[in-house]
Amino acid sequence: MGSDSVLKSQDEKRASSLAKLIQPSLATWEISILTASWTLGILYSLYHVFLASREYSRVLAQNNDLEVGWFGISQWKKDTSDSEWFVFSEILIFSLPWLAVHIIGSQILKKYRKEFLPTFYVILSVNWTSRMIGVRGLQFLFFQPVIMYGCLQLRDSRLIYLLSMICIGLIDHWPLTALRSVSFDASDYKERYIGSVTYAWFNARCLSFCLDHLWGHVPWESSHLHGLVNMLAYCFYLPVGLGGPIINYDTFYQGITSQYREWTWRRLRGFFAECARYLGWLMFNNFVLHFFYFSAIQYDLGTFLKLDLWTLSGVAYAMGHFFYMKYLVFYGFPRAFLTADDIEAPSQPKCIARIHLYSDMWRYFDNGLYKFIHKYFYAVLIHDRPGLVAKLSASFCTFAFIYIWHGIQEHVLIWSVLNFLGLTVEALAKAIGSLPSYQRFERSTLSPRGRRRFYCVLGGPLFLISILSNMFFFMGVQNGKHLMERAWTSFPLGTPFLLLIMYCAAHTSYEVRNWEVKSRDPRFRPIPKSND
Repeated sequence: MGSDSVLKSQDEKRASSLAKLIQPSLATWEISILTASWTLGILYSLYHVFLASREYSRVLAQNNDLEVGWFGISQWKKDTSDSEWFVFSEILIFSLPWLAVHIIGSQILKKYRKEFLPTFYVILSVNWTSRMIGVRGLQFLFFQPVIMYGCLQLRDSRLIYLLSMICIGLIDHWPLTALRSVSFDASDYKERYIGSVTYAWFNARCLSFCLDHLWGHVPWESSHLHGLVNMLAYCFYLPVGLGGPIINYDTFYQGITSQYREWTWRRLRGFFAECARYLGWLMFNNFVLHFFYFSAIQYDLGTFLKLDLWTLSGVAYAMGHFFYMKYLVFYGFPRAFLTADDIEAPSQPKCIARIHLYSDMWRYFDNGLYKFIHKYFYAVLIHDRPGLVAKLSASFCTFAFIYIWHGIQEHVLIWSVLNFLGLTVEALAKAIGSLPSYQRFERSTLSPRGRRRFYCVLGGPLFLISILSNMFFFMGVQNGKHLMERAWTSFPLGTPFLLLIMYCAAHTSYEVRNWEVKSRDPRFRPIPKSND
């Protein structure tokens, strides 16, 4: 009976927490109109991008941003201006035979000689990485794990944080610029680019490895050699080595030390289906780039400044959605190999079209990064310090790290500041909404459905700012400023209509979340519909 009572109490708490996420359902006709308006707005703006891609294709081809694609020499050339997509999608394809060796070797060793797994990971992954950035490029990557492991022996977490910030903050300054110049050929942009991105991944992994040891989340190794091998195995781990996502070290350690699981036909089918799924999305992304030249358009400032508001909106949405599609592939494909190695993978990115809150975007788009910054920065700063001021201070410091980690550049600074301000406004709104006096006022003034509409009226402008802040990150300062100006000064029709579309988007976001919560727990009983 005692056990049943505990389970019942847990179920009640879970149902209560789920209920807080639910927004009152609107009438079917109303939510249908709102969802259709948001969907049609997206499709119509993308249609304008398609037309602009056809109209300016010759200009974009002269910039060498379009190349002959799948359809031969024709008008349907391929937009090749997104270097991140083409570099890392090529890496993914090149890694396929290496990943086959990885999965076979890791499963054999896990079954028979688990203690050799880290050594196997180091040998295979370092070999593969050398094919990507050259043997000389390895010294640029080895630099961080070696000095961070040496600092770990002093057993001071403050020194670990300090050294980690120095290592990432100096990536574009001496002495790291000198090390990079002797590690990569100045003319080989691809190797230098891969090396710089991977260096940032290594920075996060080294920090996680050191702090998880210092905090007692994983046991210390029996020797320094064993510890360094484990650190290198974690940093270079092939499925996520160059392209992410971030996996905290304690999660990695639990996976590689877990018991071997036998492979059944069902498990094997699931593994290959997962691989095929994301390779299919990779092909789809390449197919889309034959018809929509949003990336090439945003690189041509003269063309970009000519666009009307509908086309600008379409380019902005396409940039954001393609960013999601890129990371669906980059983060999704390794999931099959992480699962096979019994390592808990971060959740897949959620589509940007169904998220309108800043907090949800950070939590659900890059779940690995969210878990990393929450554990090693936010939770540390807010420890035993409840209250809104403490939370905002922790958020400020967290975004300072995000700014440094992504690169000390003006467009990254603007993106980071706008994101912090957006989260601050959202946190203040939640704090006001939790006040008993405000709740009494709200209940006496608005019906449940009315409150939902009011939240969407407030959330619409914040969602627009969220989109525009990301454009600074995707497109740079000049394009970001142009979009910001056009979005907020296009009167009497443009700006009000944009805000109306954002209002529809907020309702769609709430409705998708309602559906997710209810489908997650079949025992959850929806809140009865209220009359206006």
